[in-house]
This record gives sequence, structure tokens and C-alpha cells, in this order.
Amino acid sequence: MSGATTDSQLTVVVATSNRPAVLRRQLRYLSDVEFRFRVVIADSSSPEFARENRTAVATTTGLKLHYGYSEAGHLQVCRNVLKRLITPYAAVFSDGDFAFPTTLEMAIDFLEAHPGFGSAVGITVSDLARKGRCYVLPARSIKNDSPVVRFRTLARDWFSTVPGVHRTKLAYETYRNASECSDFLNGRQFSEVILSQMAALQSRIHLIPRIACLQEDREPALAPRLATAEDSQHREHFQRFHQNLVDQLEAAGATLDHAELMIEQLYGHLRAVSASIVARKPPGMLGKIQRETIRHYGHLVNLIRSDRILQRRTLRSSDLIGLKTEWKQARHLIARYPDGMSDDQRTPIAA
Repeated sequence: MSGATTDSQLTVVVATSNRPAVLRRQLRYLSDVEFRFRVVIADSSSPEFARENRTAVATTTGLKLHYGYSEAGHLQVCRNVLKRLITPYAAVFSDGDFAFPTTLEMAIDFLEAHPGFGSAVGITVSDLARKGRCYVLPARSIKNDSPVVRFRTLARDWFSTVPGVHRTKLAYETYRNASECSDFLNGRQFSEVILSQMAALQSRIHLIPRIACLQEDREPALAPRLATAEDSQHREHFQRFHQNLVDQLEAAGATLDHAELMIEQLYGHLRAVSASIVARKPPGMLGKIQRETIRHYGHLVNLIRSDRILQRRTLRSSDLIGLKTEWKQARHLIARYPDGMSDDQRTPIAA
């Protein structure tokens, strides 16, 4: 660990909902890698699962562990937790995400040295456990001084800023705004855009070129379904989402006409989004040719870009330099407990 980084600088918020076995696996991972930052479990489970989660937290030793609960849902419980934090930095992960502490330390060190940045994100890896492959997901630095330009840049070269280290005030404002204008349970795509774009609107973003998170690729219980055009409330979800982004862009200096046009160009397609990826794919050989053309174009862009943006690609051994302990432990737990740790599999968690 860097000598400039202390335990009291960062709180990691682990969001969970109705998956006590997955939360127990997460607690085992944090204990095994000797995670020494503060951890708050942000629980939006139903009461019966919340009781199990409280027990898991109470019986875990060796971690700086706290518990927060809200029946109002994922966004609200994260907002409540972030509001009470006293550490200058915060990071929010799902219970199925395995955070790498050495990369989090590097993010803190960067933000300490660069007050003009509000967020530092590392590389997220998606683990396709049942197919035996891991993919690096896109990420990049966004350094323009204009919040409107940062907004447009993130929309065009999309990646999620959520699993990163943020200044706590910025993280709280992000979740406060998202909780007031979106429904994570029934319209996750809107909430995820708002959470990521709020980070870009508020400050510059730096990419740490190291793995910060191994993300299990599964449909999270936090959001069991995406909103679709066929949902009776979809139009309302989209209108709230649209108006919120227009308001945020106006506050950032864009004119109303410019903000309206930008949202329509960048996110108008969400007005009729489908939850089924398969349904959006053109069928037959023509569809396969189109998808392969898009994939090869992405590889070409990755080769010629000067900022070396990390497009989706398979994991390389060089990505794991200095991170093998966290990586091996996370992969071991995913492989051994693909659905989380059941009570009969669990042993006492202690440092």
C-alpha cells in the first residue's frame, strides 16, 4: 500500500438485495484479501433476507464493517449511507463485484494529488463463469474542463463510472439525484445512465489502468428486469429521465434547446428499449455479418486511438501483474460458490 494512503480515507459501500448467500461470499472475499478500508453493507432486501444479512454482518470479524438498511430500494439506501459517511472518498459496488484494494489505493493517491478530478475509475472485468472467459470492459479518462463536453464524450464512448472511487460529496449528489428521478428496480438503464453521467457532469474522471473490479456476469437481484416499451410505466420513466438530464445540462451551462437536442440524439433510443438483446439482433447470416463488422471496427478504433481506450477484449496475463492474490481468491469463490455461500458451506469469517 502507498504510504500516502490511510485506512480512514475510503469507505466501500456494498449494495445488496435479496441475495444473502452472495453477500456471505462477498464477506468471505473481503476477509480473505485482508480488506482494511471501511465497508458499509447497503441493504435493500425484503425483511426476511435482511435478517439473514444482519446476522452475516454481525458474525463477521476482522473487517471494519457496518450495516445500513432501507425498504425504499437500492438508490435510496446508497444515498442514505453516503450522506452519513465521514471519509473523503467512497466507492459503491454490488454484492457480486470483487473490488481490488491495491487499485483502490492507487485511485485515492491520484485524487489526493489532483484536486481537479472528482472520480478515478479502474478497469472492470466481466467474468463469464459458465463460459470460462473474462472480458475487459471499456473505460477511459475524461479530462475536458467543460461538463457538457464530458457528458457528450461519455455518452458516445460509454462506460459505467459507478464502480470507481469518487469524492464522497460527489457520490452523494449522484445518488441523491438518481433516487429522486429514476426507479432502479423497473428502469435500471435510466438509473445507470444518470449515475454515470452525474459523475461526468460534476467533475473530470481519471482512468487507473489496472483492474479495480471483477464483476460476476449475472442478472443482479438489484434489478430483476429492464423497463421496456411495452411496460405501462415506461413512458413515465423515460420522461423523468429525459427531464432530469435536460435540467442537469442546463445547470452545467447548456441552453434549453441544446440540452433537448443532445438528449434526443444521445439517448432518444431508450424511449423504446427492449429488455431482450436477442430481439434487437438482425436474424440469420445478414445479422451475423453486421455484428462481425461492428466488432472488427471496434478493434480497429482501439488500435488507432491515441488515448488507448480499453474496448471489450479478453483478459491478458499482463492485466494481472501485482493483482494475482485478489484475482485468484475472487475467481476461486465464484467457481466454488457460483450462487453464493449457503449456510452449510459457510465457516466462521475471521481475520
